[in-house]
Amino acid sequence: MNQQILGIELALRDLLPSVETVSRQLSERDFSRRYAIPYYHGQTAGRYHSDHLLLLWLRYGDLVFVVEARRDTLAFSHAEQKLLRGFERVVASLYVTHQARVTRSALRIASFHSFAELMVALYVWNRKAHTFWTPVLLINQLQELALERYEGAKCTSGFVFVGDINPFLEDLDENLYVFERFNQKVLLRTKFFSKPGSYRYVDGRNAFYVVDNQQVVHGVVRCLQPRHYDMAARVSNNHLSGMLNNTRTRTWIGYVGNNDDVNIALPNGKQLRCHKRAWHFIDRELLIDVLREHGLCEELLQTLIPTLFAVSDMRKGTVVLLPDDDSALPPEAGRIDDSPLGEQLALNVNQSNFSALARRNAAIGLLTSDGLTVVSREGKVLRCGSIIAMDAYEVSFLSGGGRTHAARAASRYGYVIKVSEDGPISLFSNGECLLTYRF
Repeated sequence: MNQQILGIELALRDLLPSVETVSRQLSERDFSRRYAIPYYHGQTAGRYHSDHLLLLWLRYGDLVFVVEARRDTLAFSHAEQKLLRGFERVVASLYVTHQARVTRSALRIASFHSFAELMVALYVWNRKAHTFWTPVLLINQLQELALERYEGAKCTSGFVFVGDINPFLEDLDENLYVFERFNQKVLLRTKFFSKPGSYRYVDGRNAFYVVDNQQVVHGVVRCLQPRHYDMAARVSNNHLSGMLNNTRTRTWIGYVGNNDDVNIALPNGKQLRCHKRAWHFIDRELLIDVLREHGLCEELLQTLIPTLFAVSDMRKGTVVLLPDDDSALPPEAGRIDDSPLGEQLALNVNQSNFSALARRNAAIGLLTSDGLTVVSREGKVLRCGSIIAMDAYEVSFLSGGGRTHAARAASRYGYVIKVSEDGPISLFSNGECLLTYRF
């Protein structure tokens, strides 16, 4: 049972950003006293949530094994809470206690590795569905493909998963997509991508296989206007929104990403990503809600956040300050580029509207040119390529690398978003990290 609880605990740390977890073994009496859950009546498995606490528990004989996940900085979102609604059902399929010793050992090993995978499969399909084998198979095929190389190049492809093919095709926007129907029945099976044509022709960038829950591959859907979407739009799955927003049938899209990862695009902008065998739930609303309360205008939110996620996907770094007061900014020790050319480029950018720069495909270049970028809540670029004077900060306060130092120091003047070169996106305020998306 300890291995099984450890598997749940590790999965929660990966799935939910910036959570702290602890596991406990309690008697039923101590469990009831400690947590005072009003509707607990000795269930084999269960869950409980409040704004800053998530509890998952398993009862084994007279003992209750508990995983406690907390995030004191930001409340758990509705989407994060919804992700765990299938916990009891996954537990029922994985955690069998009345078996022979060898069988129990095998089940513990299986559950350690499979918990997150099944939670994801159940969530993306439908927690009320009778079976979720097809989503598991689909995800497994993409995971295998993400590890492959052909002629020195990464192998990518993707699937559009639909509950019912007919309403999906009836509502497909012919101005955005074209559907190529297969004349013969093709089924989704293991080793689906055994031949290079299967992923070269359908690349998961602009072309996707359409699959239903009976594992029937009906054909291929293609984007008709792929050049209309820049990097930021693609990372936000804007090119897929015309399919994801189908209201008459459950639809989600899985594809191999740019960093040997598997991505699942869901309606309403939600996303799941499997990177280095760990699943991560990406709910951008956590970040957007904080910045909206800070006073960022909607136009800036709709351009800055996708741009930052694009920088992350490109595996480049940046630090952006969104100040409380435009007239009170961190003291500068210099600039990244103080040459005459650098000065002229900075003058061209300063006082520009960030959203306008994004529309001109200049925003990513601005953010990744190193140094601190400062953008007002109204969207005006106040500084770029700035080096913060660090003399005023105690050594103990400045933990981490150079970008982390700058982010912590700058966050004394407002909210700071830092993107690391290896992908994570972090939000800082008053010298503290409030949230980190790790993928």
